[in-house]
Amino acid sequence: MTPAEQKQFKNAFNALKKEYSFSFSFEGGVRGCQRSLPVLLSKDYADLAFEDFSEITLLFFTCTDGSLPEHRQVLGALLSLGLKRSAIGEIFHYQNGTVVAVKERVASYIESDLKRAGRSTLSFKKDFVLPEDFVLHYEKEELKISVASLRLDCVVSALCRLSREEGGGYVKKGLASVNFEEALRPDKKLFPGDTLSLRGYGRYELSEDEPGETRSGRLSVTVYKYK
Repeated sequence: MTPAEQKQFKNAFNALKKEYSFSFSFEGGVRGCQRSLPVLLSKDYADLAFEDFSEITLLFFTCTDGSLPEHRQVLGALLSLGLKRSAIGEIFHYQNGTVVAVKERVASYIESDLKRAGRSTLSFKKDFVLPEDFVLHYEKEELKISVASLRLDCVVSALCRLSREEGGGYVKKGLASVNFEEALRPDKKLFPGDTLSLRGYGRYELSEDEPGETRSGRLSVTVYKYK
């Protein structure tokens, strides 16, 4: 589940609290992750740990040429196997390789059939386990953009190097998400801290700081691109 889907789940579950004696947590295989699955436990088993019932498996692979494939290359390779996006959790670099959190039922299939990411040949490590104190911190690249306003189409145009008209058309096609929810209105207003997922261009996060102003009266915005 994305953070937006997790929010919907929480709202629906909280509405049932009076009728059912269950508690829940979200598990993504690694602390600090954004994508995760809900785990429900009866309150009769309150002394058990949620992570013991998680359906998440962590796969670790290296590239035989020593490279580290980009997130989109790994995700594209996984989707080309016929997997749904909902079966794939976080993808991140660790030491000299890449970790992928996946649903347990597809782990063996991925290990046997995923041979390449981009142009690189992959080698999986058996029985991989992260250190207990590991917390996922997302790698981000700082960017500066200049926009007329914090409308979605303006920011998309600046990040994707499109014209204002092309940026608006991109949004209307359903290719942009704001805070993990599909956004179809080019005039949608963005706010500091918002997360943008732009299909084909990556994921971005607007700085928590208020935009500055350039000499020409435009807004100077700091944006972080997820690597």
